[in-house]
Amino acid sequence: MKIVIFGASGMVGGGLLLEALKDDDVTEVVVVGRSPVGRTDAKLREVLVSDLVEGAHEISGMDACFFTVGVTASGKDEAEYTRLTYDLTLGVAEALVEQNPAMTLVYVSGQGTGGNAMWARVKRRTEDALLAMPFRAAYMFRPGFIVPVGVKSKTKLYQRIYTGIEIATICVLGFPGLFTIGAFTGIFFGPLGMDIHLTETYFIVAHFNFLVVCGLLMTAVAGIYFLWPKITGHKYPNAMWKFVAIPAFLGFMLTFFPQFIVGYLGMPRRYHAVPAEHQVLNVLSTAGTTVLALGYVLFLLYWGWSLREGKRPVLSLIRKMFPKSVVNSDELGRAMLKVAKTGFSKKILETDDIATLRT
Repeated sequence: MKIVIFGASGMVGGGLLLEALKDDDVTEVVVVGRSPVGRTDAKLREVLVSDLVEGAHEISGMDACFFTVGVTASGKDEAEYTRLTYDLTLGVAEALVEQNPAMTLVYVSGQGTGGNAMWARVKRRTEDALLAMPFRAAYMFRPGFIVPVGVKSKTKLYQRIYTGIEIATICVLGFPGLFTIGAFTGIFFGPLGMDIHLTETYFIVAHFNFLVVCGLLMTAVAGIYFLWPKITGHKYPNAMWKFVAIPAFLGFMLTFFPQFIVGYLGMPRRYHAVPAEHQVLNVLSTAGTTVLALGYVLFLLYWGWSLREGKRPVLSLIRKMFPKSVVNSDELGRAMLKVAKTGFSKKILETDDIATLRT
């Protein structure tokens, strides 16, 4: 079988390309795109063009076409999205069917196509137009969550869904705020009168911890998180667990910020008894130590958990919640090839249908 792929530099097309190169039934793979895919193989031929429609006119003698080109609808109005989705796809399809009337077309749209959202309406119009064209057969794939395997999505939003915000980044971004509080409170010790009044009070305890403990501990945690995958070989689930840093920051503020107030009011440090007027702030500070300890216990549990669990626990959770909506890019590639070779009972394949082909 001779196939042509549009969009092989993307996540879906890239996964399909890897599977096609391994498939013994596929004898020739032609890739049409604007940028090279960065792979070499005896049965791979690249056609680099600036206009995909012009590139489609150069394709003939192919048994199947896989159109996996797609753009995000974010920041685009319906007219622009229609031009980049409907107009482009139909232009390529018309050029292909003219020279390859016996071709099977496989088009990848997405779960939710046909809904009320702007992108869903445009995708549905595209599907309907393709199904009406005189190809030997045409199939519309509507996958849900696609897990990249051996490939990477170009869409930044898609990358965020699966990688999330690194906890190391949260700690690094939180450090300047806490450190700045410590730095500015040091100004109070400049005037002699304030220095005499605040020295040996809880004010200087809070000032010291915001500067030194925050500076050393938070940045150390950030460094450990950053180096953890390199040291252990295990990744941690950013998207699901990125908020474990919040108890540490809240506990830190709850512990030491009340000490600024009681220190300014003249409460000396190293006293076991606290005057009644400072009791509320003292209790808040004590409670903050518990929250702070909880935060660091969560850090330790989190690191230990990452050693035991897999590399993609977020996706494992999604798989458990929506078992038929998550598909690996390699599984989707094999499913598309299988449909192109043997056909399928439905022209539009929803997530349930794709799940039956994930072998």
